[in-house]
Amino acid sequence: MSARVCIAIRESSTEAALAAARRACAWADLVEFRADYIAGFDVKRLFREKPCPALFTLRARQEGGDYTGPERDRIASIIEAAHAGADFVDVEFSAGWKTVLENVEPAQMILSYHNFEETPEGLESRLDTMAASGAGILKIATRARRLADNARIACLLKHARARGLQVLALAMGRAGTPSRILGGLWGSWATFASLPGGESTAEGQVPADLLLKLYRFRDIGTRTRVYGVLGRPLGHSLSPQVHNAAFEAQRRDAVFIPLEAESVQDFVEFQRACRLSGCSVTIPFKEQVRAILRSVSATANQIGAVNTLATDGDGWHGENTDVDGFLRPLIGRLELSRMRSVVLGSGGAARAAVYALRSQGS
Repeated sequence: MSARVCIAIRESSTEAALAAARRACAWADLVEFRADYIAGFDVKRLFREKPCPALFTLRARQEGGDYTGPERDRIASIIEAAHAGADFVDVEFSAGWKTVLENVEPAQMILSYHNFEETPEGLESRLDTMAASGAGILKIATRARRLADNARIACLLKHARARGLQVLALAMGRAGTPSRILGGLWGSWATFASLPGGESTAEGQVPADLLLKLYRFRDIGTRTRVYGVLGRPLGHSLSPQVHNAAFEAQRRDAVFIPLEAESVQDFVEFQRACRLSGCSVTIPFKEQVRAILRSVSATANQIGAVNTLATDGDGWHGENTDVDGFLRPLIGRLELSRMRSVVLGSGGAARAAVYALRSQGS
């Protein structure tokens, strides 16, 4: 089975939360009721009227949530939810999880650890400590400060698989997007998504419609080839839309994801742990990425910029396809050899345009 899609519900009333859950069920395998955002939440009603499997979370403010009441009442509400029909309840490893575990089935309990500052080393050791609790599912969510932090999540999930543990692991923040899309490939028990058109409960959550339609999350498996676009920033890039649409049209078992890195070295550390089959390159790395390549095409070498990476598993080869992309719409329509041209710009794409025009005698 592929990883579950859990849509986090952030609403201010029980009525609104149930309405949002009904909409979410079109996309989700389960929903998470974030009761810390629901004023005067009605536990019994939430689970009496739940439209699909549901997780109950009452997150304290010090753990990144919005609950500020007594801790004893919070733990009591978590236990009440488990008895009222919640399929799962979340309790933090830093809180009263022992009391919860004494009163609920271990399979119902998600024991969680959150780090909102970083993705530290040594997560495997923390996971092993959490596993000794006997909780059915373990969750580790950390803040991604760079692309390579996703590799730490991938390695953590590899460790979890080797131990036979059910683990939900992901990296929060925009830099952690790969962990949310590829979590199933790496063995995560679930990934969190936001309700399309709704409010997210954590930075970096991918809207469920994009996760399932654009990235085809449920189709990602052990044989899926992973490609991406390397750059910073990537909010403007249409590459995931273009390439994923092409993969789907050609029925290719492949996915194309954003890889927003802080440096080329950051990308190198990521790809060592996360197998990539190829990569597009955009600003600011078209020139910098040449330093890590085993080989470069003659065209890319003359231009001094690379926009495409391919690998045979033994290193990266750099190519520049901007030349073909620039010329194909023009050849046959314009006599470039008879034209004088002006190129505005000085980056990798501009140099590719100059190279292309010169090759045609312009």
